[in-house]
Amino acid sequence: WIKRGGTAYIRAGGVPRDGDVGLFNDGQELVIRQYCEDWAGNACLLCLNRRRSDGDIIVPAGGRPLVCFGLVELDAPVPLPEK
Repeated sequence: WIKRGGTAYIRAGGVPRDGDVGLFNDGQELVIRQYCEDWAGNACLLCLNRRRSDGDIIVPAGGRPLVCFGLVELDAPVPLPEK
């Protein structure tokens, strides 16, 4: 969806919902990831390239702050990965 070194257009603001791709700061780094929230309120920031799933970030509910700077403008929605 977004090639390394490519350009991503970010629509400022907005609250991410499951499946949205956004620009996030998890308190440690600034990343573009797909957002998903589990039943316990933990935020999952998923790499779009599932071969790089080792780069997924889990932010526990009530843990460090998670900031969404905006959502990435894409031509089509990105499907959430299967488990």
